[in-house]
Amino acid sequence: MRAGYSAVKRFFVFILLVFILISGVYAGGVGEAIGGALAMVGGALMTLVPGGQLVGGLMIAGGFGSMVKGGLNASAEASAEKQQMQQEYTAAFENAYQNYLNAQQWATSLEGQIADTEVSILQTEANISSFDQTLVRWQSQYDQQRTQLQMQGESAYSELMQNWQGAELVNATRGQTGGSADLVAMSQEMQVERLAGSDLKLDQNGGLFGTALDEFRQDMLAGRTELVGNMNIQRQALDRYNSALGSYKSSLATAQANIRKYQSQYQSYRDQAIAAGVDPSLLGGA
Repeated sequence: MRAGYSAVKRFFVFILLVFILISGVYAGGVGEAIGGALAMVGGALMTLVPGGQLVGGLMIAGGFGSMVKGGLNASAEASAEKQQMQQEYTAAFENAYQNYLNAQQWATSLEGQIADTEVSILQTEANISSFDQTLVRWQSQYDQQRTQLQMQGESAYSELMQNWQGAELVNATRGQTGGSADLVAMSQEMQVERLAGSDLKLDQNGGLFGTALDEFRQDMLAGRTELVGNMNIQRQALDRYNSALGSYKSSLATAQANIRKYQSQYQSYRDQAIAAGVDPSLLGGA
């Protein structure tokens, strides 16, 4: 009887050790493992009772089966959790990496827009300077061209007056009046009148010369107005370019900050995914 009790005692100790090991490995199946262990202990105790060896054996077997089942369930749950964690880290990595690529693309586009805008600013400033210099020279050009027109008119007027007065002088010297002599003189006088106007004075009032002076003045003023308008347009464009340049530079700073942020994120998620067991080759872009 003592020999049987001693064997049961050793077996009981062995079962406790197995229970401790299994419960440590399969933490997720602690309930089932404990139930199995209790069943085994109960079975071992039954063997101490006369006639209970068979029942005890069955209880031991059932308890061991429960422990194994609990361990398998815990292993499956741990595997599923690990797989889910890998998927989450992988998805987080891919999302952060795509954001990183988008930020890089945005920064590249902004850099191109900044370069184009800076060129436009330089060209616009050159246009404004050109218009400004032309306006500075406008008055001197106006005076110079009007003087030339005046000289041309005076030259034509002098020649026509000489022709008219010469014809009258010749007629008077010859004592010729009426007829063709008067017609010649009248023709010369009409040419003077056509040039200078009915008052026969060479000024801006009347005649071809007066009309030419007025048209010249109108054309010069229209040209000046156009220069001023174009210069104002260029100044407005310059303001828009400078505003756009400031906006592009601000956006570029944001894009560059996003590049650094998303790069840090995707590298962190990549490290976590690898630590969770994801194959590094599946994590592109590193």
